[in-house]
Amino acid sequence: MPDPAHCKEPCDTANHPPVQLREGVARVRRARGQTVLVSPDGSSATRIGEGGEKLLPLLMRGADVDEVVAFLQQQHPLDRDISIKLDRFLAELARGGLLATSERTAKRARPGAKRFALFNPDRLAKALAQWWRWIPASRSPWLVGLLIAAAAIGLAAVWLGGSQRLNPVGLITRFDPIGLAVFVFIVVPLHELSHAVACRAAGAPVTTAGIMLHFFVIPGPYVETTEAYRVADRWRRFWIPATGPLVDFLASGTAAWMVVLTGGDGLVGRASLYVLLLSCLFVYLDTNPFTPSDGSHMLEALLDDELARTTALSRHRLPLSMRPVTNTYRLVSVVHFLVAALVVAWLVA
Repeated sequence: MPDPAHCKEPCDTANHPPVQLREGVARVRRARGQTVLVSPDGSSATRIGEGGEKLLPLLMRGADVDEVVAFLQQQHPLDRDISIKLDRFLAELARGGLLATSERTAKRARPGAKRFALFNPDRLAKALAQWWRWIPASRSPWLVGLLIAAAAIGLAAVWLGGSQRLNPVGLITRFDPIGLAVFVFIVVPLHELSHAVACRAAGAPVTTAGIMLHFFVIPGPYVETTEAYRVADRWRRFWIPATGPLVDFLASGTAAWMVVLTGGDGLVGRASLYVLLLSCLFVYLDTNPFTPSDGSHMLEALLDDELARTTALSRHRLPLSMRPVTNTYRLVSVVHFLVAALVVAWLVA
């Protein structure tokens, strides 16, 4: 957790220009008491500790580093490495694009993806979220659980009918253009729409939807839910990214039942089997905690720590998250990787 009272890297405050938070940086108080600073575009959120909160008035109006150091020395007269801790704190704010004095981070582009906004699905998402609210809150978990159980039973039935049908190699050997079209034009849009509905149901607006070019080449739809930082409750924040993989899983279950009913033969059977394989693959890919994905956002929401992934996967020791949070994130990452290793072992066997 960035806090000038708990950072341990050397610095030279004389080389720092005056520091000031960017205009439009939002301050959010979480349900469990943490304070989060959010960049003006909502693309990054950085938690701050008690020491960081004391500095906010200075950073909001802008102050020289010497002035900030003097303030901290007054607050902590026995602390001998204030400048070291301050430098680490300011570096984390700059990395999150929160400082007006950091032109490079303030103007940074989204890495690995070019986005083209086409429309705003907020009105549709709001209407669907209101429809979902008609279901009594006590029954919603049971309904979701029933759908998950039905999908799991369908997948189990396909496995028992011939485990090799679920072999991912079938994505190549069983290629089906109709199944691919169903996945791309039905499952993927539903995946993205579910994020928008969950965001609206949690009380945060949706800003845009459009096409994103991954690595500037591979196209795919996206829905912008960066306003989710407004949601204080971590479980509600969890469901915003979690609904996407949930849709993929339910799609795989629906396709599995179609395979059971058709025996996997014929036009519908072959297309359903291909949708099943693609959906299962994307459930795994979308839940991975290694990249900024639904999986990492889900885990960070559960841990109530937007810096969990950065801290856990860094090669350097970063005093940004509590050790239990870091260890939990790493454990989940290892388990996720082992699942892929087991699948590969099954393919080779």
